[in-house]
Amino acid sequence: MASSGNLASTENLPVATLVGPGRPVVVAHRGASAHRPENTCGAFQLALDQGADALEMDVQVSADGVPVIIHDPSTGRIGNVDLPVATSTSAALQEIDAGYCFTTDGGQAYPWRGRGAVLPTLSQVLERFAAVPILLELKSSRGQEQVRLVLDRFGARRHVVVASSLHGALRAFRDGVYRRSASRREIAWWYLLSVAGLSPVRPGYAMLSMPQRKGNLELVAPRRLALAAQSGIPVHVWTIDEPGTATRLWRDGVTGIITNLPAVMVPLRPGARPT
Repeated sequence: MASSGNLASTENLPVATLVGPGRPVVVAHRGASAHRPENTCGAFQLALDQGADALEMDVQVSADGVPVIIHDPSTGRIGNVDLPVATSTSAALQEIDAGYCFTTDGGQAYPWRGRGAVLPTLSQVLERFAAVPILLELKSSRGQEQVRLVLDRFGARRHVVVASSLHGALRAFRDGVYRRSASRREIAWWYLLSVAGLSPVRPGYAMLSMPQRKGNLELVAPRRLALAAQSGIPVHVWTIDEPGTATRLWRDGVTGIITNLPAVMVPLRPGARPT
């Protein structure tokens, strides 16, 4: 696998949970997002309390250049007010009730309304979860430099892996200082090579994070997973909430399961201690 510049070794660093060899891992998708409002500190803390090995989260940059943890380009799906992230200040975004639309029963009840769930800034997350392995997904090419500045300020290269499906969103992270996941373009190239029984030479990325399939194409299959393992490239699959599917994927050689239900997946992980 390609060298990653100044971060020459991941041994004994939290980032090794995601990009190093070792036991299969459970990565909490936007935190324990089946039980707490997604991408909030409450969801992240619950996931860790449930035994998750790492956190996955999304970042967008506000109008005043502050990276904020949110998946969508606006707050309408999760909040009490619909604000576009790119044209709103971080202060306005943090006034949103991030638990307003959260429901576990199809909208019969909204148990997190008015309970203080907020969209944290990236700085707040890094301060609170200082040594926790994090898979950080940039949802836009815009503001990647501001994201990089915050990560640098917190020395986050030791525990953060940077990811994006957008190839251009990773431009600020191609100097090898940060471990990063493959972009959608790089995943497509890896898939084509693996179909031919080949592995990429010095790919530049340290891990693959992908869905189980794309349309009719099965991206994750034992033969391709074996090739990735031979190249030292961990494969993490999203978003898996069905226990049987997770068990099969781990058996086939997947490194990580990215899930909304870490409490369900942790006991199923190969090598987990019986409860």
